[in-house]
Amino acid sequence: TASCDLLVQSAIDKAWAQGLVIVAAAGNSGASGAITPANCNNVIGVAASDANDNKASFSNFGSGVDVAAPGVNILSTDYVGGYASFNGTSMASPHVAGQAALLWTTPYNTDNNALVNRIFQTANTSALAGSTFGRIDVYSSVASSSPSPTPTPPISCAAPTIVSHSDTNPTRGGVV
Repeated sequence: TASCDLLVQSAIDKAWAQGLVIVAAAGNSGASGAITPANCNNVIGVAASDANDNKASFSNFGSGVDVAAPGVNILSTDYVGGYASFNGTSMASPHVAGQAALLWTTPYNTDNNALVNRIFQTANTSALAGSTFGRIDVYSSVASSSPSPTPTPPISCAAPTIVSHSDTNPTRGGVV
């Protein structure tokens, strides 16, 4: 595949400098190497895997393909307002974008580089599916590496009881 277009790379570099995580589909021609923008620097290139964690037959693979995600028989909305199953690296890449969004809410969110590294480090290397790091593992990526804190017992707080109250103003109810 061709190298990343300079204009596209410039736009990606600006987004990266603003702290964004960029995810792109690797391509559906079954070729070695990701297409633009997945082959650009600071982009997570995504291959499609099947239900058995194998590379989907149509998915690009190799250089520029960082991780794999489910991309075969993915239920999605269609252009007439219904639902249909689709195949493609464009069906796989939203899984990775969603993973990045979930990671954004965790202590692993120190910056975009840390988020990308966490995605790569927790990918399932036994299921490479045409990628460098493997099939994404969302659970592992958001799970804490430290033990869960022990829950604090609930604090018991009882409201004070009013035994009696007298009020001589009849517009406020008199004696209670």
